[in-house]
Amino acid sequence: MGIHAFEEQVRFIKGGYAAIIDFFWDQNEEDLERVKRSLAHLLFGKEEFIRRLYDVLNFPEWKIRHFGESCALELSGTARPEMCPPMNGRSAKGLRYIGFNVPAS
Repeated sequence: MGIHAFEEQVRFIKGGYAAIIDFFWDQNEEDLERVKRSLAHLLFGKEEFIRRLYDVLNFPEWKIRHFGESCALELSGTARPEMCPPMNGRSAKGLRYIGFNVPAS
């Protein structure tokens, strides 16, 4: 629950903060091992980071429902800052505000 991008989804979940964890696991069919395998692939897989990110966001074998680009980038940058900087929608918006050309996802 330390990923701000994940917590930002609260506004779209009926029941708010109290319901987000149950909603996430329901959408991911309570499959803890699959979620762990996907997160391990994202953070520690053998391929280049950009390939692993693409896998987790797009391929059914790796995709985690309700864990999108901002969640993946924020987690990756927080857990492995040498791999990529922590980035989520909030930080991208801030960078755009001060003049950096950060594309909207």
